[in-house]
Amino acid sequence: MGGALARCAAKSIRGEQELYFSSASGIRAKALAEELGGRAVRNEDIARECDLIFIGVKPQMLKEMLEGVSPVLK
Repeated sequence: MGGALARCAAKSIRGEQELYFSSASGIRAKALAEELGGRAVRNEDIARECDLIFIGVKPQMLKEMLEGVSPVLK
């Protein structure tokens, strides 16, 4: 699901803004960054730097992911 969101966003912005990608292991983020043009970074970096954030995680992983970035978002 996250990959589909990323591809759609990449088509929509057409180089107007930089894309950042993150994944639990980092492997998927690196692959998407290479494919779509962007940077593979940590969730905290995305929360700190980005104006728009699209989250594509499984429901059972959402709480843990949000707990990791919530200090940065406050």
